[in-house]
Amino acid sequence: MNKEQILAELGKNLKAARINASKTQEQLAESLDFDRAHISRLESGKRNPSFFTICKIAEYLQVDLKSLIKNIKL
Repeated sequence: MNKEQILAELGKNLKAARINASKTQEQLAESLDFDRAHISRLESGKRNPSFFTICKIAEYLQVDLKSLIKNIKL
């Protein structure tokens, strides 16, 4: 997988976890002190989040970190 594919898969996993947790982009953004547009860019694979950001998202959504990186092949 190239960088774009990895970010797209991560974004897809982030969105699925957020929806499964019944949270809006706005709620997630507020919890991380981000703009909603930033969350949108993460979910669309246009932003490369830091590992810390991925951990904070997993914590807020109460999901295992592995679920956010599933199906990402290096």
